[in-house]
Amino acid sequence: MNKKHFFSLIAVLTIGITLFSTCKKDKEDYRDKWVGGYDFTTIDYHEYGFISDSILTIEIDTIRFIGTIKKFDSDRLKITFKPDVIEPFPINGLMYLVVDELGALSYPEYSPYLQEVYLSGSFTGSISENTIIVTYDSTIGSNGPLGLRDKTNHTIQGTKINKK
Repeated sequence: MNKKHFFSLIAVLTIGITLFSTCKKDKEDYRDKWVGGYDFTTIDYHEYGFISDSILTIEIDTIRFIGTIKKFDSDRLKITFKPDVIEPFPINGLMYLVVDELGALSYPEYSPYLQEVYLSGSFTGSISENTIIVTYDSTIGSNGPLGLRDKTNHTIQGTKINKK
C-alpha cells in the first residue's frame, strides 16, 4: 500500500468516525420508567338521595384489575385500570393523564367536564417508580332545602408488577 492510499484511508476513517460520534442521540423519554403492567385497586364511593328525608344511599365498589400504563402523545400516559374500559368521558377505566418529569399527574379535560355537569369536584394524582395513586371526585346538589345530593369519590392505586 503506498503512502497516498494510506493517508486517504486514514482521512476517510477520521471523517467517518467524526460524523458518527457527533450524531445527536435521541433523548431518553422520562415516561419510560412508568410504562408496564400494574396491579390496580379502584375504590368507587357513591352517595345519592335526599339528605333532608334521611333517604341517602351509599354504594362502595372495590375493583382489582391487572392493567397497563403506556406512553401516549408527547407528554401523557394512557392508564387502563378497570376491565371493559370506555373512552372518556366520564372516566370509566381509562385515562390519558399528563405527567411531568417529577411524576405529577393532571387531567386538564376533567375540569371543564366538572364545570359542565357538576357543582364541584377535584382531581389529584402522582406516580413514582413503582406506584401510582389518583383520586377524583364530583358532587351535584347541596345540603339546601331539598337536600338532594349525588356525590362520587374514586381512588385508584396501582403497584408496578414487572419491575426492572
